[in-house]
Amino acid sequence: MKKFAIILLGLVLLAVLVLVLALFLGAGPFTPAAGNATASNATSANATAGNATAAPAAQAGKALAGLLGSNATAVPGGNATAAGNATSSNATAANATAAGPPPAPHDLVAGAYLSAAVANATLADLRERGLAPTLFRRPDASGQTWWEVHLGRFPDQAPAQAEADRLARDKGVWTRALPVDPEAKPVSAAKGPSTVYLVGAGEYLTRHAADGRAKELAKLGFEPCVVRTPGEGDVVWYVVAVGQAKTEEEAAALSAGLAAKTGLPGRVTAEDAASLAGRKLCE
Repeated sequence: MKKFAIILLGLVLLAVLVLVLALFLGAGPFTPAAGNATASNATSANATAGNATAAPAAQAGKALAGLLGSNATAVPGGNATAAGNATSSNATAANATAAGPPPAPHDLVAGAYLSAAVANATLADLRERGLAPTLFRRPDASGQTWWEVHLGRFPDQAPAQAEADRLARDKGVWTRALPVDPEAKPVSAAKGPSTVYLVGAGEYLTRHAADGRAKELAKLGFEPCVVRTPGEGDVVWYVVAVGQAKTEEEAAALSAGLAAKTGLPGRVTAEDAASLAGRKLCE
């Protein structure tokens, strides 16, 4: 009986030992009190949830900061506040209200011609109207030379256009405001070996009126010729010429002879000989 009691006691002690070992290995070296278990677990759960949320948010904040630069500040909770957004918006607004391109100088061009003589004639006509034209020479892409008659250079298109409007209104001179062409160079004269001087006795808008004037001059001993001359736009003038000369002096003499018989001097214009030959309406 005594031996049986000793065996039973040993078994109980062994069971207690196994239970103690099981509790020690399962709960760790420290087990909180039962009363605090719920609060501790809740706090732990919150912390875990917070960490789980904060981790990707913090990474997103860092990525956003990298995109926005040093102005992006990550605040607690993993959110990123872009302090630079306001600055960026202001910069965009400033760009929207930025000034346009700088002013571009413009020339006032009264005419551009392939004939130097016609350019000279335009110069003379504008001077008679009290203006101060300047002759420019400009080559084009095909190698041709253009003779341009200018009436001034302006710092921008607006004042050039205003002057063009004034000339059209007050002087009856048609001009265009064009950006300055660096290839155009001023020249003092455009006379060439093919320049001749035409002495006109009248200019008419109809061929019929020009032929009538030519008949009157023929009766006075002149040999008039009607010359077709293009004007501004689609306008065509019919000039009744009483002769042409190789020099200005000869042309002046013809003009004086016309004045002696009609009381009115002729109008002398410089013309390109080849161009003039193609515009004559007489044999």
